[in-house]
Amino acid sequence: TSELGVHHNDDNDVDLRRVHDDVKMVFLQSPHLLGFANRLNSTVQFIRDEIVGCSDDIDAADNIAVKDNQHTHLHQIVVNFPEAMGYSIERNLRPKVEYFIQSFELENIEDRRIFFTNNPRILSLSLRNNIMPKVDYFRTNLGFSKSELKQLAFKSPTTLNLSLDRNLKPKITFLLNRMGLSRDELKAFVLGQSDQLDHLEIHNMRRIKILKNEGISLTEAPPSIISGSDKLFKQWIESHRNV
Repeated sequence: TSELGVHHNDDNDVDLRRVHDDVKMVFLQSPHLLGFANRLNSTVQFIRDEIVGCSDDIDAADNIAVKDNQHTHLHQIVVNFPEAMGYSIERNLRPKVEYFIQSFELENIEDRRIFFTNNPRILSLSLRNNIMPKVDYFRTNLGFSKSELKQLAFKSPTTLNLSLDRNLKPKITFLLNRMGLSRDELKAFVLGQSDQLDHLEIHNMRRIKILKNEGISLTEAPPSIISGSDKLFKQWIESHRNV
């Protein structure tokens, strides 16, 4: 695949040979990336080594599944976020990866692999203007630790992609000030049902107020109760009262 900018050597690039079809798909879907073909090899190699953590020394037959799993993660990142192929490693990818490793406790390569495979498009966000203010907001306003940030990212990866000013702040402020949740209650809700933040509307927030008045913990109520139909919500409340 040297014509696509992917050059192989027999020692290290087994995974790059296997990603050949993925690379072809990337260029078919995003032909503008042909302009970055000269850096493709080094970019895929960076993702392979620093994010996926592919091992060059796996050769035992009983470890083939391990390498297959690593290639699956590489495949998902390359195909689901082809724009990364056009990013500068030193000016873009490496600073972001290093920041996430430090801020989300991703020193373990398996954690790193899951983090970026679940949400590869987080690499498209500006580090200074988007990611860092968002992380600072969760730490300062909700008291999130690094391990809790990792828990949030693993449970609901795309929550970190939501706009801080247009989405997260208004909802969190409403829940704190209008719904009367304490910071600990809100923190428990975000960690327990973080995927609800993306779809949380006013009628959902009113349900949270009802749950609070009923003495029901937000983490006790199933996510479907918050976002489901009014009938389902009322039935669940009644059944809980009768317990």
